[in-house]
Amino acid sequence: MADPTPTPASRQIEALLDSGKKNPLDDFVRQESLRQVEASGAAPSSYDIFAVRRNDQLGDEVFGPKRLHVGSYSEQALYGIVGSPVLRFRSAIQDLKGRAEKAASADPAEVEYGHQVALVWAEVGRLKEFIGSSPVISEIVAELRTARFQFLGKDTPTTVIKAISSALSLVTHAKRLDESLVDRVVEVLEAAEIDSLAPDALRNPHG
Repeated sequence: MADPTPTPASRQIEALLDSGKKNPLDDFVRQESLRQVEASGAAPSSYDIFAVRRNDQLGDEVFGPKRLHVGSYSEQALYGIVGSPVLRFRSAIQDLKGRAEKAASADPAEVEYGHQVALVWAEVGRLKEFIGSSPVISEIVAELRTARFQFLGKDTPTTVIKAISSALSLVTHAKRLDESLVDRVVEVLEAAEIDSLAPDALRNPHG
């Protein structure tokens, strides 16, 4: 009768789970989580990571929160926000939304309003790094940058900043980044008389 002890391979897997350091198994878990989250289009989730060792002689045994301190992780912590253009885009949009809301609440007669608006447009300009991440993200970025182009060098009405804020809110609350979201963003911007078809060089990734 074979000795009912874990194989060297299973011991190595358990050692990787318990190491607490970056390793190939850690990379695999991160990539699988990335694939599943982005494929589902779901809102950000948290994950409890554990492993089940299955052995005909030893039986099944859970490794993870019950035995090892693997812990619970957000999506960002699990595979690194820098590794996901979608999550980085959502994070940038969330930050920009806060900036736009601050600008929209400022008194347009005060200098602070112009300062906050300038910061909004500057951040919109930096969104060009996401062009090419996906067709939908590229379109959303293009629409926002087209709006920016129309108000460079002139005063931005509060109605425009409020529309930008509303459009960003649509993106931050969207469970899926799809064409219907792009249509809703365009509708909100056009309601504030922002020309979504205005000629510009900003739909070019190099613009």
